[in-house]
Amino acid sequence: MSFYGIDLGTTYTKCAVVTPSNDLKVIRLDRGDVSHPENTLDVLRSAVAVTTEDGVRKAYVGQRAWSQFDDWDEFNDPPFKRFEEAKIYMGEVNRGDAAAPPWPFAPHDWSYRPEDIGALVLRKVQREAAAQGHPKMTGVVITHPQEFTESRREATRQAVSVAGLNIIETLTEPDAAAIMFGKTAAPGIYMVFDLGGGTLDITVVRIQGVGNTEVLTSEGVRQGGRDWDRRIFERMIEQFQDSFPDFTVELMDDVTRLSWLRLAEQIKWQLTNETSGSDPSAGGTLNWNWDDRPYRKRFRLVRSEFEAITHSLVQACRACTLQALANRSLSWTDITGVLLVGGSTRLRAIRAMLQEE
Repeated sequence: MSFYGIDLGTTYTKCAVVTPSNDLKVIRLDRGDVSHPENTLDVLRSAVAVTTEDGVRKAYVGQRAWSQFDDWDEFNDPPFKRFEEAKIYMGEVNRGDAAAPPWPFAPHDWSYRPEDIGALVLRKVQREAAAQGHPKMTGVVITHPQEFTESRREATRQAVSVAGLNIIETLTEPDAAAIMFGKTAAPGIYMVFDLGGGTLDITVVRIQGVGNTEVLTSEGVRQGGRDWDRRIFERMIEQFQDSFPDFTVELMDDVTRLSWLRLAEQIKWQLTNETSGSDPSAGGTLNWNWDDRPYRKRFRLVRSEFEAITHSLVQACRACTLQALANRSLSWTDITGVLLVGGSTRLRAIRAMLQEE
């Protein structure tokens, strides 16, 4: 029997299968641009674009949902609507803010819940696994953030059920990483530092031998890579208002907001990956259309400013890290090593913070 493990992430989703012969394989989930099928990825953007075609509801998941429908608008014919970061709202329907689910799909009379979006992503995972010749996916082990409440865990289970799958087991994301790490790691006490798109999860484990992994403590906070994006987004708004004082956030439509957020994410990774220069910069053009008039502004951000506006986020990660140690009266000298999990651990300031400790 084959077992599937799925990380239904805030920003990206990943899936692996363990075969009866105990071989582990990561499934390539996103074929990207249909005109270039060779550009496949082993992660799937947790983005969904919904539309209607000939009166039938259609959903496009992954990179295509992010890039193919840049001009979507609910008033188009047919209308499009795109969903990002649905996991942030998983299991929470009474937050009271304007962005809270269920999300209407005007002018139609239906709406979407985070569980529905999660189920659409999981169905895409199923299809890709089948297309690549893997055994039928019936039951799955699914992970969730450490800080998920029981209602949010139940909503995750509902997403799996709506997708037509059965849950074999649920695990917190850092626990899952620690169990896998424990199969090969030398004995010692390790910290699993999992910083993804929406949450930071920390687990401290004691490994005493192959397959003998004891979870000592866990800690989590709702903060992830998208918070770094939003800090850049806020700076974009400030600079745009310097040039166009009549501009306000309330005047932004969803298309403009998402395009600015996408640029913010690109800038974040450019400043993370760029090594040349004493203070490298990254940027792009901010576009806004109002009263049939186009407004344009060139936006640039240097690394030192990026790290300054996100310093409080790094400090919140530091506080969560220290709390995890304090839960079991541990110090850094007790830690044999740190296992970095999640795409946001590539952030330079995060790595520097952990190395300083």
